[in-house]
Amino acid sequence: MARRSNRLRIALVLFPPQGPLMAETLHGILAYARHIGRWDLHPQVFSQRGIMELGQWRPDGIIAQVSPGYHLGLYQPLQCPLVEVYPGEPSGLPSVQVDDRAVGREAGRFFLSRRYRHVAYCGMTGRTWSAQRAAGLAEVLTEAGLELAGQYDFPLLWAKADVSREGDAPSEVSAWLAGLARPVAVVCGNDNLAVWLSEICAVLGLGIPEDVALMGADNDAILCQIPRVPLSSVPMPAWQIGYHSAELLASLMAGQAPPPTPVMLEPPPAVIRQSSDLFAVDDAEVRSALAFIRANLGRALRVADVVAATRLGRRALEQRFRAALGRTIRTEVERLNVERARDMLVSTDLKIEQVADNCGFADARRFGLAFRRLYRLTPRDFRHRHRRH
Repeated sequence: MARRSNRLRIALVLFPPQGPLMAETLHGILAYARHIGRWDLHPQVFSQRGIMELGQWRPDGIIAQVSPGYHLGLYQPLQCPLVEVYPGEPSGLPSVQVDDRAVGREAGRFFLSRRYRHVAYCGMTGRTWSAQRAAGLAEVLTEAGLELAGQYDFPLLWAKADVSREGDAPSEVSAWLAGLARPVAVVCGNDNLAVWLSEICAVLGLGIPEDVALMGADNDAILCQIPRVPLSSVPMPAWQIGYHSAELLASLMAGQAPPPTPVMLEPPPAVIRQSSDLFAVDDAEVRSALAFIRANLGRALRVADVVAATRLGRRALEQRFRAALGRTIRTEVERLNVERARDMLVSTDLKIEQVADNCGFADARRFGLAFRRLYRLTPRDFRHRHRRH
């Protein structure tokens, strides 16, 4: 078959293509391909045979996941630009990936906002992404004057079946988890680890989130709903990874030099579900006030409304709020409404004015000022950074 000279053949070697993360990544690649208008996309099986068969198709460029010790050599005979996505380990190839340190920082910031003083990490031995996420978490804790409460790394060959034996749990992680000061927040390197840890908590009789608050990473919406208590998770910027990987491939095919370091993208805000939806505050009246605020987010709450939800007077509650949180009632109401607005900016197409109205702000100007105080970005700039293009 004759090849049309004005078209470019782009091979996509992603696994698993039907999974939610890869599906969203493909959407980003497709968006760029439509923008270019002259790309022919060719999904290929993520296997040794599938990669070897690409030679018959003669691609002009490739976007792929690469196993450095297994698949890397198979691409070299193809002699065309290749961009790697979601590298398991550094390979030296041009790549677009999430900033794993920022994943750890995002999870840490959330738990600090919920007043946790004990935050631990559960990851995977020998994986760079896991070590980077742990390092980001430790950084944000250090900035707050805290230390990592503990770290456990699952061995690479640990099997999920080990936790399913009736009345049993892997002894090492069980001992580690049981020995942590409680209440504790545990940031898990990915959603699979969070699911496994939730099962171990059930075997040990530890309540989630009362004893152990959990947060995963990748935000696989189906996986996060499997445990009895749905899991919070830090999402991946999957669409952006797809779009920017295609953009990078286009530049390489045009003869431009590859960037000296991987293209790093920040993760979107954490998606909060029941596994971490708790404040680690000892004062029962302050907990009641915080629960009332969260139940009424979006309303134009007055301090008097919050006080009425407790058994204290305004002055006493203000003093106990400052002692427990280091903030005033009004500041906390504003902070939680801005947090709600942050999620709306990423997950909806509402106009800035509508977001402001849905989050209890009198107008977009006041919302913008409050948002910049917390995130040092305008709402519009924040949306542009974290939303699809």
